[in-house]
Amino acid sequence: MKYKKVIAEIVEIETGTTCSVGHKVGEKFVFDENGLIDKNACVVMLKSIMLPVKALLKGQELPGHTKGEEIYWGCHHPGAETIYKGIGRVIFRLTPVTK
Repeated sequence: MKYKKVIAEIVEIETGTTCSVGHKVGEKFVFDENGLIDKNACVVMLKSIMLPVKALLKGQELPGHTKGEEIYWGCHHPGAETIYKGIGRVIFRLTPVTK
């Protein structure tokens, strides 16, 4: 089944409540077949979650996930030895929407 939209919600940030570019826990990003709707997002986040988002929008199944279950996907920021100063991982819940 193809989905009309996918909502990506930040549910956890490994090192606190905001990531290096200021995204916060609870922030939502809505995607449709044309991409991100009405919001700016970090390019690292987009690169990390676009593959599963596009797969869901096209009705494809994700390896290791049962259809209908919640999908969690991570955005991996570099560790402490880089310019990001150990920001850690940002975890997204991907929710497909049929309407």
